[in-house]
Amino acid sequence: MQIKPLRSHQDFVETVNTVAQLIDNSWPKILTLQENSKQYQEYEVLCTLIEIYEKENCLSEFSDPIEAVRFYMERYGLNIVELSNLIGEDPLEITDILNRIKPITLTIIWKLCTLWKIPAKLLLKPYQTNAASKQIESEPQFMDRFTEFDEPHAYFP
Repeated sequence: MQIKPLRSHQDFVETVNTVAQLIDNSWPKILTLQENSKQYQEYEVLCTLIEIYEKENCLSEFSDPIEAVRFYMERYGLNIVELSNLIGEDPLEITDILNRIKPITLTIIWKLCTLWKIPAKLLLKPYQTNAASKQIESEPQFMDRFTEFDEPHAYFP
């Protein structure tokens, strides 16, 4: 087997298929292989290549940090209470963050980066909270009323 860098999505798919075949062909044995055996080393290197490719390319597909957090929660089978216990935060705050009521804090970003090895640049992306969108919707109405007072011809003929 020739191990090569993953430079494209096609390379990634081929490597994933290779690992799947390797597991299918030697499933009962793969758990008992010696770490210094050639087959185990190939398996380990391929898994490492896949993991690196996913971190660099697949995680950037999330449009905002909340999608990434939800993805990881689903991946690890965690609910809000379990996640809050894991990172030591209040479940209500986590709920508000996931419902986009409050923005994610730097403390939580740091804990998630440490816990799940998520690149910080993914969790530091700007995103809109529901509170911000409500504020944006109400601003034009306020500004329209405010501009009426600034126009003297509207009140004086």
